[in-house]
Amino acid sequence: MISATGILVSGDQPLMGRLALAALLTIPVGSAVAALTWGGIWLLVPWFGAVLILAFCQPRIGLLILIVAWFFRINILGIPGVYPADVVLLPVVAGYLCRRLATGGRIADPTPVNRVALVWLGLYAVSLLGAVDLAFGVKNWLRHIELFALFVAAVGLLDRTTIRRVVVLFLGLCIGFSVFNIARFVLEGGTIRAFGTAHTLFSGYLALAVAPATALALLSTQRRHRRFWTAVIVLFIMAQIANQSRGAMLQLFTGFLFTAFIAYRWGAVNRQAALRKRLLKMGAVLAVAGVLAMVMAGGSIQRAAHRYSTESGSDLYTLQTRNVLWRSAIRLFLDHPILGVGPAQTLSLRAYLPDIRLNPIYHGIKGLGTHNSLLRYLAECGIVGSLVLWMLLWRALSFGRGIIRAVRDPVEAAWQIGLWGIVFVLISRFLYEGHIFYSISGMTTVVFVAMLYRMRHPRSACEDTR
Repeated sequence: MISATGILVSGDQPLMGRLALAALLTIPVGSAVAALTWGGIWLLVPWFGAVLILAFCQPRIGLLILIVAWFFRINILGIPGVYPADVVLLPVVAGYLCRRLATGGRIADPTPVNRVALVWLGLYAVSLLGAVDLAFGVKNWLRHIELFALFVAAVGLLDRTTIRRVVVLFLGLCIGFSVFNIARFVLEGGTIRAFGTAHTLFSGYLALAVAPATALALLSTQRRHRRFWTAVIVLFIMAQIANQSRGAMLQLFTGFLFTAFIAYRWGAVNRQAALRKRLLKMGAVLAVAGVLAMVMAGGSIQRAAHRYSTESGSDLYTLQTRNVLWRSAIRLFLDHPILGVGPAQTLSLRAYLPDIRLNPIYHGIKGLGTHNSLLRYLAECGIVGSLVLWMLLWRALSFGRGIIRAVRDPVEAAWQIGLWGIVFVLISRFLYEGHIFYSISGMTTVVFVAMLYRMRHPRSACEDTR
């Protein structure tokens, strides 16, 4: 006998239709009751609940919903550190697991990083022996487990169609928010840093999005498509100027150069002589666009450029803060070089380094992270765990090897090279800043790595229809 759970997650269309109809009929009533009882904001809660049910019943659609949720870094019901993406992630993973259990399939598809990731997570757990805030450390470790579960689910759910939909959706959201942020920046006369509802994460999204845009601008077979994606690159650069994030601007150009170089190498190996001319044209277009932006934006762009090239009082304070945090992380590592101090314990500097409270800016850095993933994990899981982590990241980056010689079709090459460029930016930023496995930033890491793997190792036809 087939269980109700099995029917629900196996894609029975009549039942899914009845469930969807029931949800649509009950949502307006539930919204009205909730609003009358607790206030107008609760009008949205039943609709959000319906979205979560959809993410559970159709986890591939849930992945698309998760991408949208990345762009809304807003606390859920005022709970610090809990965002819509955190809530959407759970039904996506749960729906995937229930579907696999109901159909009798294996939960985790084998990938070259699975065992390494499990070893690293085990070592990270052992590092809890040095934690001063054990509860907080365990909570943070479980967040890493959650991210690994998302990677497993993404690898199991993704096919080529879904991957392209995710990339297009991600690029479309970046384009839309870029237009909004640029308009706001210009209207405010360049006196603000325009990020939008994603806040500072948006500058990181732009650094990722420029990679597939560059690959499509160089390798698309139609001229109008190449022109469109070149214009999109210009738009992303302008949006990055509007948020005035220097580190993210560096990542954007790093992603552009890496992707352009790989595309050029692909063209050389596959005898695409026109690619060199396209690259030169793109460089000329970007240079002209930069000059025009400087002229047309006037004072707004000049104020932003001034911030990029100088250090105001707040910028100098930021550099001093990070200097103290980086030095503290190095001290923690030297004091606990083998296993480290445990997950998230770099947030409790005073417990390990009592003299830090004598630093004049201590109150400004209390509770902050290291702002550097490399130093963070050196301090938190020691040299042993860090070596395994570096092996894990290297294997993830190596998923892109073989694209240049194995892929002949230029459009297919554009998608794969673009994803490789995204993963390159994600891993290279680990060396000097950011949170590679933290909150929404961690979700972007594992989802795009899973996409690159699945694009390079596609599922068979029978697996796709399973």
